[in-house]
Amino acid sequence: MVMESLNRAGMHPENQDPVKQFVIQQVGKLLVDAGVKDPGPKIEVVPASHAEKPSLGPLEQAVKEFKEKPYTPELVNKFWQTFLETSIKSQGLDIPVPIVSCDRTQEELETLKNEDRMWIPETKLTYPQLGRIFPKMGSYAVREDSPIKDEYREDARGVDVEVNIDAPNRNTTQKDLENLFKRQGRKGMRLSTFILTSQASKLLTNQYLDEGATWSRLLGSRSGGHVVDAYSYVGGNLGVHWHLVPRGHGSDWGGRSEGVKKA
Repeated sequence: MVMESLNRAGMHPENQDPVKQFVIQQVGKLLVDAGVKDPGPKIEVVPASHAEKPSLGPLEQAVKEFKEKPYTPELVNKFWQTFLETSIKSQGLDIPVPIVSCDRTQEELETLKNEDRMWIPETKLTYPQLGRIFPKMGSYAVREDSPIKDEYREDARGVDVEVNIDAPNRNTTQKDLENLFKRQGRKGMRLSTFILTSQASKLLTNQYLDEGATWSRLLGSRSGGHVVDAYSYVGGNLGVHWHLVPRGHGSDWGGRSEGVKKA
């Protein structure tokens, strides 16, 4: 058996010079006399790069597909359903996932993508509920006694929103934004919409909305009668204020909108 092992290794005595033949024979005899068994068949070690990769979790899989596959209504529905279900369960909450089917076609969704917009569902989650689902925000605006009042509730299945990290429509006054959105047939974004979009943005791009030097006026929400503005900190905290006076404007002050499917 030892000689057979040597043969497998390409060291058959016929292929060696006389001195090597003698050494191999003696080594083989010593191993046999000592009762040493031949090593078994060679074990092939699979390189780490070829090893089986761990399977993705439901949310990771949904994010991967959302980034790589064509934008279909089914893909969008799956992403939002999985995202909200996972976020709610991770906090140990028992809140029904209020998802409705996407009301846009694949072509409409692709157009939104090319315009740096995305569709999000109209969930009707309250500010305290959003605060419990996404506790990192840590803002007074999402506490049980939240003073935020939305100007409207959308009856559509969902809305399309700007997903630029930095605020769009910068250097505008409140009146400028009102006129711009009216011409576009859109409404000012609500804080609730900002929150959902920002949390999805973190998952898809690793950045929240206005995570930097910009602030966004949100004409769709008010606190004490004043239009609010919002921005995000790197760690996930949400800043909500109303100190942008209506006529104030600047290179870091912008505004976001939301729109429904055109009839």
